Amino acid sequence: MGFSLPVKLKDGIYWVGCDSARLLNSNMYLIKDEDVGVLVDPAWSQSGCFYDKLSTLMDLDKIKYVIVQNYEPDTVKALELLKKTLKDFQIVTHWKISMFLNKFDLNVPMYIIDENDWKLKLPTKDLEFIFTPFNYFAGSFCTYDKTSKTVFSGELFSVVKNKFGLYVDKEPLYLYSLKTFHKLYLPLEYAKKAVKNIPEEVELIAPKYGSVLEDEFIPKAKKEILSIEKEFDFDSVREEIMSNLYKDLVYLDFKDAFKNLFKNLQKAIESIIMLELKVENETLHQGLNKSKSIIKKDGEIEGINAELSVGLSNSGLNEELTQFLESLLDRLLYPLVNSYKREQILNKNKYERNPILDPLTGLFSVEYLEFLKPKLKQSVRYKFPITMGVVNIDFDEQTGKLYKECIIREAAKYLQNHFRSSDVLLRIDEGKFLIVMPFTFEKDAKKKLMSVIDGLNQKAFCGTKNMHVKAEASVLEYDKESTLEDFLKKLDKSTFEPIFITQLS
Repeated sequence: MGFSLPVKLKDGIYWVGCDSARLLNSNMYLIKDEDVGVLVDPAWSQSGCFYDKLSTLMDLDKIKYVIVQNYEPDTVKALELLKKTLKDFQIVTHWKISMFLNKFDLNVPMYIIDENDWKLKLPTKDLEFIFTPFNYFAGSFCTYDKTSKTVFSGELFSVVKNKFGLYVDKEPLYLYSLKTFHKLYLPLEYAKKAVKNIPEEVELIAPKYGSVLEDEFIPKAKKEILSIEKEFDFDSVREEIMSNLYKDLVYLDFKDAFKNLFKNLQKAIESIIMLELKVENETLHQGLNKSKSIIKKDGEIEGINAELSVGLSNSGLNEELTQFLESLLDRLLYPLVNSYKREQILNKNKYERNPILDPLTGLFSVEYLEFLKPKLKQSVRYKFPITMGVVNIDFDEQTGKLYKECIIREAAKYLQNHFRSSDVLLRIDEGKFLIVMPFTFEKDAKKKLMSVIDGLNQKAFCGTKNMHVKAEASVLEYDKESTLEDFLKKLDKSTFEPIFITQLS
């Protein structure tokens, strides 16, 4: 079939595009209703031939509407060209598209479909508009000619082809191209929703790119798009799960963080029904005991034997998913066991006398810093973040010793209640506290410390005495190149940066 002339698709429906060598060859369509013409999705790349085709069908002055279903540079250039040749036409579009078109000073009246009941009245029929957002623009829509049972679908149902053909010739190859286009260029969830909104009685689908779809091929094309499975991005999922775990270990107790980890795993992989951590003589379990497949990772972490496993509802896992879960468990095991051990140690210290505890507050004393050095080496080895913060309470000169001790004890208790049990709290000077936060990035620690400082500055201390203090804080993520001594000096010098200071007004 030659394409030097317009092609009649249905009564009053014409293809007026060009047969070019482009992989993404744009289609243009004309709807002719008595003496009124409607141009659908004009493209500047087709300007070399569409004027001649339009002129053979009707007087150009009779084209009163130009439907713009998507925002593209090619369309904008076409509108600038049409403005010079057409008279008294309106751009028919969604308000979200009109906002961008207005930037180009086209000075063409806009017919906003969502302000006109999603319809355009022509002499003998109405055109209806189907909202299909994000296919591929926020204001995307399709145009439905109910009389001819034709849908002008824009990017929806489009394909990329090596050779242009107005009609589908090789169905299997076309369906493959259809699936490829929608996987690469359109957000799948929105594309599927849009496909479901296409009326069942449609006999012709006229897309922006590729061939027009007719009759019995339309259900096949719909089915092909609806059958596309969302591809699993293993790297993104892994990083999101690890990031969420780090955040939960900042703000939650260990068991709550473990529970959230299970929920996040289920959200990412629906077939996961169980998560279990065995460490020392304790087993933490989430989910059901009905797994058909179990992936395990065990190891010795700081002298503690531990095993982390996930259970899945299906058997016969593919190799890619198995490798992903094995690598994920390997990354999860160390922070989980380390946090578990820290919580156990701190819980034990609540009941046993420890020579490195501060007698006034029950927190660790400055001597505990020696025990931190090997932990910092482990953070370098296993590449997990550690952030430290300093909280300083500034006493009024009139505050006596007994009231200072009262404030220090209550401040220490407040800090214990507002940090995780896996965090390490030390009293390192009269009213100065050091907080060591493993598996925590600096930005998360800043947010936490700001909240704590606000609370301390608003808190009334020592019962009916109703005493108030000024609390300040600083925070730094551990520099892997520094010794502990050098890092603490750097942290102390950075203390009380204005952004981290709040005080009671």
